[in-house]
Amino acid sequence: MARWGDEPVGSISACTDDVDGEFADRGPWLSGVYVVGAARDLGVGRRLLAVTADRAREAGAIELWLHTGEAARFYERCGYQVARPKTSLARDAVLWRPLS
Repeated sequence: MARWGDEPVGSISACTDDVDGEFADRGPWLSGVYVVGAARDLGVGRRLLAVTADRAREAGAIELWLHTGEAARFYERCGYQVARPKTSLARDAVLWRPLS
């Protein structure tokens, strides 16, 4: 959870049960990534991603995966690579990054 003062402004989690069927043998997966509108463009999302990557690495993960319907460009700017682009309304983009 990210806070701005006492106020919660963002959340993120890493899990093994929010997988995309095409990449079911990969993970962990980012889930519940959210930053409130007023806190966007302040680095909150990038900080959430960095802290989560550090914790995943400490737990032994070698990569992180996610699927998104709308934010692929943001994740690409944060170092994630497209494993599958969004091809329809029903099929999200899948991105990943190594944790080396």
